[in-house]
Amino acid sequence: MRRKNGLEILIKSLNKGELRQFTLHSNIYSSKKVYLKIFKKIQRGELIDNNLSQQKMYLYNSILESLVGKIKINTPESKIFYHINCADFLFRKQIPTQAYSHIKKALKVSKKYELFGYHIQLIEKEKQIRLYLDTKKERSSFEINIEEILLIKLQQKLQEKRKIYNFILDYKKKYGYLDKLSFSELNKKVNESESLAEGGGNLSIRINYYHHFSKSILFWMQKKHESAFKHTKLLSKLNKNVLSPSEYLNGILEHTTSCICLGKFKEVLQLLKHVRYEYNLGTFGNYNNIILKIFYYCSNYETMSYVFLGEQDSLKQKIIEINKGIKCWEGKIPLEMKFVLASVLKLAYIALGELDKAKKEIFFILNEKNTTIRIDAYEDSLMSNLIIIFEQGDVSYLESFSFKTITYFKSHKNKGAKHVKINRNISKAFYDYSIYKLTKKEFLFLYQKLIEKEMIKVTFSELYYPYLIWVYAQINNTTYIKTAEKMYKNKLLYID
Repeated sequence: MRRKNGLEILIKSLNKGELRQFTLHSNIYSSKKVYLKIFKKIQRGELIDNNLSQQKMYLYNSILESLVGKIKINTPESKIFYHINCADFLFRKQIPTQAYSHIKKALKVSKKYELFGYHIQLIEKEKQIRLYLDTKKERSSFEINIEEILLIKLQQKLQEKRKIYNFILDYKKKYGYLDKLSFSELNKKVNESESLAEGGGNLSIRINYYHHFSKSILFWMQKKHESAFKHTKLLSKLNKNVLSPSEYLNGILEHTTSCICLGKFKEVLQLLKHVRYEYNLGTFGNYNNIILKIFYYCSNYETMSYVFLGEQDSLKQKIIEINKGIKCWEGKIPLEMKFVLASVLKLAYIALGELDKAKKEIFFILNEKNTTIRIDAYEDSLMSNLIIIFEQGDVSYLESFSFKTITYFKSHKNKGAKHVKINRNISKAFYDYSIYKLTKKEFLFLYQKLIEKEMIKVTFSELYYPYLIWVYAQINNTTYIKTAEKMYKNKLLYID
């Protein structure tokens, strides 16, 4: 007697309701009527030509899609859910061989993308279905149990890495750069949860991803940007086919952050060009949150790069793009992003000498009650406002505002941090100038020395390089953007 294949068994198992659902689905979604003829022949018990294997596979998939649903989003998770649904449906129909084939397909997906949690669930289903099969040709129960133990360990490690990553990321957003005491407190909390000493080795790309990401943020908060760069470089080289689209994008953007912190502006522009290229390929999908993130990072880092490269025309064009984007995304941009976009627009306007426009961006940040959303942007606006007031010659306002800034940094929760001390000293220099204790020449000389002292061991500092350009422009009586261009061409060396 001829042995029936999986398609024949599936069709014979369908009840009246399922047959009706498949027929409706076929009439609505399919223009290929050849497979319907095959369906009717199988129903009548007729033999099917072996040359019609493609049509039979199409029919098999169509039946399952009509009864368990299609893959609506092309993601690893949705593929796994589809195969699980198919397996459950076929298992209920007492067709374990076909159910098992779908579980094996799902296992391949979960293994490829290191979705350990799903893989563990699939192994449990595999065990259940194997009880009804002759599995001598398959892997042994011992092999399955060993794999499950390993997967549980990897899943636990991945969860730990993600937990630490989210904790560190929140800490960065709240506090920015840290002094030694604050960092030691953070490090203690991190170590209480899990040691960052080990990555995932060769066992897991995703564990390594969160390991390098967390380490890079920790080094960033200590302003150890060379060390952060080493980790983000590794981050950007991990296999993108294993990572989710958002993980892959975030990895590139974190490496872009490392590059901007080291003054690698040309590399920044290349990385953001690559991000746009991958987006146009559909790598990241077409979700609003992804589009907004790309807009945000490109706006921030391209603007900074154009400022520090002294590329005036590109900078002007970028400002137009940002303002158009802000209008387009009105009501959808989170406050944190608004802070950063206002801060970078402020820098752009100062670079172009459009101080009144810069003031509008500064006042937006300074007038926001919740200053802890982006404390770095708030403090930078305080320091930038001193520059603008100085340039516009309002000595009375400079006196009151510099006194306010001194008071802020004196009462700062991280008042022992190096950058807080420097900002306090710079504010004090502005105050002394405003009450005629310093001449303009003396003030600019003191300001220059305070900034250069901070930058003596580095060629670039995201915090102070913008102010160094400004003071050199003032001393040499030239524009900010021309000074920036000259400094970059001199490899970011100081101008005599």
